[in-house]
Amino acid sequence: MFKWLAGTYPELFAKLDISATQVYALDCTYSSRLPDERTALQVIQALTNVSNGHTKSRGDNYQTSAYWGAKESRLKRLKAYLKHTEYQAQLDELKRAGRSDLSAARSARVMSDSRLQEWVRYLLRMEATVMHRWLERRGIPSRLVDLIAYQQGLEGEGRCLIQECWQAVTADLFAAFEGIQMRVIDDEKVLAALLEKFTKPAKGKWTKERTEAGVVVPPIFVDGKPTSYARNLFRTYRSLKDYGWDETMNSMSRATFYRHTADLCEAGLSKAALQKLHEHDRSNNVVPLLRFVQVDFSAQRPDWYVEPSVEAA
Repeated sequence: MFKWLAGTYPELFAKLDISATQVYALDCTYSSRLPDERTALQVIQALTNVSNGHTKSRGDNYQTSAYWGAKESRLKRLKAYLKHTEYQAQLDELKRAGRSDLSAARSARVMSDSRLQEWVRYLLRMEATVMHRWLERRGIPSRLVDLIAYQQGLEGEGRCLIQECWQAVTADLFAAFEGIQMRVIDDEKVLAALLEKFTKPAKGKWTKERTEAGVVVPPIFVDGKPTSYARNLFRTYRSLKDYGWDETMNSMSRATFYRHTADLCEAGLSKAALQKLHEHDRSNNVVPLLRFVQVDFSAQRPDWYVEPSVEAA
């Protein structure tokens, strides 16, 4: 880091007092891999309700992220988020900026690597931020050169400062996971069957010419395939699963309900199965949250990753 800073901004580096540099926040991030997107969203939803000890859910959660602890805490902060969503948003922003910014265009090309995009799919990131006061209370130095020496000492003992900080901050949360269960909904096959049977061909359209990362993308023809009815059927299926036969029937016109259930049966589901769907789901699709949120500290990087050398900085 120092070598890169000195080589890139020599005048700035000459004016810095490196020996007096203090660390006021340290981000410690580890990931857990989930089986698919639907489960990933369900795990985030379950996490928003988790609190334990001094680790309280903050409340301002989103569909793909959850937060714990005060927003301006001077001790620690903790969040969990789906990496692919953040990654894609950053890539889209870089592509837009890359039209006039060479550095952004280079970053966009790197992030467009299909291997990277595959790696971040279904990845749950848990980011613990420890602040200056948190380090101080544990006798961990906050002056940068001392902190580096401290980490090097731990490394000599086969330990890792980042991992130990992360485990300390997330301990209450993982203790809470042991008593929490979540429902797992695996309906991908049902949706796929409905889309296959009830998607109808329609007129397509030409896309507009656009520029991405300095490259002109010509117009292409996209076939039109409306899927709205298939997705309406899937919503009825999910309503049957969540609320049961009678409540779903009372939530819409009888004609629509009977047409939807008949078409669901056409896609391969029996009426008896639909009538018992709610009861079956409640008794069979509940599993411990801890089964999904498992962190393998030895598998935090792709197997093709090569750590940059000091000389490459």
